[in-house]
Order: sequence, then structure tokens, then C-alpha cells
Amino acid sequence: MDKLFCLFEVLAERPGMGHKRRDLTNFPLLFFSEGAYVVIYRNQTTHIESWLLPMALVTSHSAHPSTHITEQQNIDQDQSVR
Repeated sequence: MDKLFCLFEVLAERPGMGHKRRDLTNFPLLFFSEGAYVVIYRNQTTHIESWLLPMALVTSHSAHPSTHITEQQNIDQDQSVR
């Protein structure tokens, strides 16, 4: 678990790491693979700082190409963070 938190710190310090998956979503999400995990996140930038908003953490074994990230999943995730 510590390795994942270190990964989150790296992603927050270097916004934009990862890649978009237009085959899964049109939302401004980035996908970053690390070992058996895929971090799906949205980077937010303010005038002062950049911060990481993880949207999902899945194992590469559970990620399926036909699973699309929908607007409702995005809204549900935003509400659960608040």
C-alpha cells in the first residue's frame, strides 16, 4: 500500500503523467499503469498548486476494455469525495 501512496505523490508532483483512453471515456481522465494496478485520475490545477483526484484504482486483471467510464460514474465519484 505504501508503494501506491508513493505513486500518488509522484503523479501529483508531475501532473500529466499517464495517457488518455478515448476508447473508454471522453472525460479528461488519465490512466497510469504501475505493476498490477492502473490508476485512473483527473489532475486539477489551480493558480497555486496542482492536486490529484483519483477516480479509480483497479488491478490490471479486473480492467476490461469494454468497460466504459460513464458520466454517472464520474458524478458518483465526485459526490463521494465531498
